Amino acid sequence: MPILRKILKFFGVCVVLAAFLWLAMQLFFPEKYEQYVAPYLSRFVSQNQEGQAKIEKEKLVIAFAKDVDVLDPTSMDPGVRNRLLQIYEPLVLTDSFWNVLPGLASSYGQIDDKTWEFRLRRNAQFHNSKLLTADDVIASIDRAKNFADSQMKNIVGSITAEASGTDKVVIKTDFPDPLILQKLSFILIMPKEFADEVAPKLIGTGPYKFSNKQASEMSFIRYDGYWGGKSTARNLLIKVIPDKEARIKALTSHEIDILGDVPPTYIESLNRSKVSVVTMPSYEVTFLLFDMKSPVFSNKDFRKAVAMSIDKKRFMLSTVGYTREVNQFVSSGVFGFDQSIKPISYDPKTASETVGKVSDFESIPVKFVVPEGMVDTAKEIFSMLKQVGFDVSLISKKSDDFEKSLGDNEGDIYLMGWKSDIADANDFVQSVIHTKDEKKSLGMYNAGEYSNPALDKIIEESMREINMGKRLKTLHEIMKVVAEDDVIGVPLFETQVIYGVSENVTFTPRADGYILAKDITQNSKVKSQSYN
Repeated sequence: MPILRKILKFFGVCVVLAAFLWLAMQLFFPEKYEQYVAPYLSRFVSQNQEGQAKIEKEKLVIAFAKDVDVLDPTSMDPGVRNRLLQIYEPLVLTDSFWNVLPGLASSYGQIDDKTWEFRLRRNAQFHNSKLLTADDVIASIDRAKNFADSQMKNIVGSITAEASGTDKVVIKTDFPDPLILQKLSFILIMPKEFADEVAPKLIGTGPYKFSNKQASEMSFIRYDGYWGGKSTARNLLIKVIPDKEARIKALTSHEIDILGDVPPTYIESLNRSKVSVVTMPSYEVTFLLFDMKSPVFSNKDFRKAVAMSIDKKRFMLSTVGYTREVNQFVSSGVFGFDQSIKPISYDPKTASETVGKVSDFESIPVKFVVPEGMVDTAKEIFSMLKQVGFDVSLISKKSDDFEKSLGDNEGDIYLMGWKSDIADANDFVQSVIHTKDEKKSLGMYNAGEYSNPALDKIIEESMREINMGKRLKTLHEIMKVVAEDDVIGVPLFETQVIYGVSENVTFTPRADGYILAKDITQNSKVKSQSYN
């Protein structure tokens, strides 16, 4: 027994020493840890996990209702990013609830108020076997800033990057930026040699590499050289099924594993099948935005009349309760949401009286511009506005054309949606509320041409404020001005994202709405669940 006790004590000491050395390497010698320890440790862990928990699947099939026109890494379109995030990665990642984690940067730290240093993973390589370098990161950031069609200019306009050797990147901001890490999580890293191309080859460092794109589907192959370990599915297929009934049939017949666009009216029938229904708040607010220079809506009384004419409960009925009416332009899960903001109450009688003051015999002509994907919602609003005396012309545009038309004075009122991708209201206020300023990359989505110099100053101050308490107070002030005082638009509703999940896979939804194949596991039954 004494010998056995000595042996156990010896092994105990060895374990403690090993744990101490592992922690010390990470804290004090991260470069050596990344070079010599991490590759072997991750290889052992992934093999152990695969043996115990991961069951491989030949093919994982995800389906959506809509296809995408372009596949550019600088796009902010959720449909595009749902595809490209299988291929590309940023310096830092966000988890299911927007917490920032290391990505292609194995470690990072702040040098001063405006300077950060990122150390790159030594074992990260692109799908063409080229090792990741600092030059690739810099070229990708420059493309996000300068590419003509980049939708990230408002996010990265204040960022510059420079190399510090081949495996370190120093990033500087024009001002102290409390959201720098969240912004960097959107910049997808590509090889430097493709960064100047209009249509770059789809080569990243992610868990899947691009295989083929046909009319209604896009295929991927698992990249076994991925630094983060193998995904459970060897092949990934993303399909487009526009027809509602065809999507549901494909899900219930096991042709697809996950459906990203479940119509609310089909939920009850899915619950009776072996398909699980999983929901998550979208964090996207749908709203009306007025053209503040419009002959009609330059008058605040008419803006308030529109707000009083909208019965938001009707949207809940049409979505079987899977929407929630809102009274401001960001959802309750977003930093900057102010629960004290008061909505303009539904009052069609007063709205009709306001409109009727112009003329008892003529309706007020209004041009209503909407993206084609939101026409059903627009038709309900159309009928409500008609009832109080507005003569509405509905103008539907394809998504790309709609975005290009913002600020061209074509409409008097716009139907828009804004998803707080960084879980912070600052994204909305600097993009939609601030006066348009292309040099500063501010107001890039200010379709209503709203301009309030005093508010612009406050917005720019909030962008620089590091103190979270002060910044929250400032954001509340901004949101109250645009919602209650100036009435720049009418917040309408926030939807639930509804997923259909086959019994063959386990899927947990993310707050950002992305479906990442690497996080989906095989052969575990899932019960219906809601993440509210």
